[in-house]
Amino acid sequence: VQDLGVTMAWCPSKEHKSLIAAASKEGAGGGFDDVGGCLEIYELDLSSETESMVKRGSAKTSLKFECLAWAQLNSQSHPTGIIAGGMEDGSLNIWNAAAVMNGAPESECLLTRVEKHHSHVRGLAFNPFQANLLASGAGDNELCIWDLTAPAQPSVYTVGGAKPSTSGSSGDISHLAWNRKVSHILATAGSSGTVSVWDLKSQRQVISFGQTASSA
Repeated sequence: VQDLGVTMAWCPSKEHKSLIAAASKEGAGGGFDDVGGCLEIYELDLSSETESMVKRGSAKTSLKFECLAWAQLNSQSHPTGIIAGGMEDGSLNIWNAAAVMNGAPESECLLTRVEKHHSHVRGLAFNPFQANLLASGAGDNELCIWDLTAPAQPSVYTVGGAKPSTSGSSGDISHLAWNRKVSHILATAGSSGTVSVWDLKSQRQVISFGQTASSA
């Protein structure tokens, strides 16, 4: 399957479930700029006879995106939630979705930008119980848990205790999934084929397993 250079995330709010965010990845084309990136929010109208979606807003960025995640907050200042963007330089951008749709200036749309990873951010997932908690994984084999009420000091974990590599050669974390019944359990996976399950309450990796090459 060809990577068309776009990453997407649906709005989790039941009131705004027809909204979808799309952002340009490295090598993106088809309407996205070749320089920098763009976050766009569309609304899907299933009652319409046309196949096109209505663009509700957009915001330009100096960097391409790698992944997106959308969370709903119980906040009047963020009625349609916040969108997290994992960027090509390892940083995270947090956007006010309502401000993007209202055409507000970047100072109002971009809530914060934080840096910790040494490589491309490959995966993002908001905690389903606490929307202020965001997990991110990158090509440096690091898992970060961010508390967006105080994002300056995330908790950092490395798969298998491996030291992070600035070249990304130690592995990557490309997929994240929170347990839907236990708020402090998280699973990670990457291109190495290894799946790790984390108990963040005890701050440790509790199990790790993966595919092994079969002998011919």
